[in-house]
Amino acid sequence: MTTDIHARPREVLIAVLLAICALIVNVAAVLAWKEAYGEAWVLFLFTRIVVTAVYGVLFAFAYQGRGWVRYAYLVVMIIGVGRYAMADIGLLLNPFVLLSVMLSVLALVFWFLPNTNQWYQQQRISRTQKSSVASESE
Repeated sequence: MTTDIHARPREVLIAVLLAICALIVNVAAVLAWKEAYGEAWVLFLFTRIVVTAVYGVLFAFAYQGRGWVRYAYLVVMIIGVGRYAMADIGLLLNPFVLLSVMLSVLALVFWFLPNTNQWYQQQRISRTQKSSVASESE
């Protein structure tokens, strides 16, 4: 745990890395099971790579202190796991899906620990103070 409130807790870095690893596992799943996707496996691979790049940009925002990304990722995870469970419970037993979900849940746990919550709140407060000072100076 850090002593300076403005210092980024290492849990934020761990959460971002875990979330990125979960996305890499999703991309690896397409490569490992090309046969299951048939002739369109390249399209699925391209789609997963683009989604991974978009998430990478969002995770960069989370690393910079934008707390809304944590909540958006939580909602996406709830919808995604619910979709897997409703489609076929066997999908949750798939090793790639299971590893991806496990890494994502761990990332969410790290993102919502008390000291990371406190850091995100402090980042939001400092951003609003900076914007109010900038608007007052105009």
